Amino acid sequence: MCIRPKEKDDWLVVPNLWGVCIGRPGIMKTPAIQEPLKPLKQLEIEAKAHFDKQSAAHAAMKIVAEQKKKVAEQEIRAATVSIVGAIQPGPLSVYLAAAARNGAGDDGLIQRFQLAVRPAISRDWINVDVWPDAAARNAAYAVYARLDKLDPENVGADVDTEADGIPYLRFSSTAQSAFNEWRAGLEGKIRCGATIPRSRVTWQSIGAWFLPLHSSFI
Repeated sequence: MCIRPKEKDDWLVVPNLWGVCIGRPGIMKTPAIQEPLKPLKQLEIEAKAHFDKQSAAHAAMKIVAEQKKKVAEQEIRAATVSIVGAIQPGPLSVYLAAAARNGAGDDGLIQRFQLAVRPAISRDWINVDVWPDAAARNAAYAVYARLDKLDPENVGADVDTEADGIPYLRFSSTAQSAFNEWRAGLEGKIRCGATIPRSRVTWQSIGAWFLPLHSSFI
């Protein structure tokens, strides 16, 4: 399901989320990244188990193969690439410097990361060993599960049968006004020649980040 950010236009934005954790080696970036991905892995396991169960109900291997082919084709048509990973400050700073020079390094990749975190690391290390917050984990998983089972028809999504056929939502009148006001200010900052290259890249980044991030909360 997607969003059409304009009130009348058919401009379509696909929900997507890219995130990166920035830090030096040894600060436990990987465990921090793995934790929010656990619900997604659980949903993958459940989906595979459901598929296997349905496949086992078919007596003929030919039918199973055909079903697998259909599912694979559907997944390809609906594919959306998301990236969540980690990087060290050194390599990232080199890449950002190249992007700010408006040369070959300004390829638009970094602008697609809506979430970037660089934890503040204290010189004093403290061993923290506590039980995980099960209630918070279950609440987070419930959000993932609800989105996984989201029915476009039940939330009032429309479908443009003459275009790509992807269900979509539009902003409410209040949200539309807020978005239009925000975008008008942003586009002016992007286009004014007074901003220095590094600052201009920052504003362009915000522009590229906002729509995918905003639509991911629909």
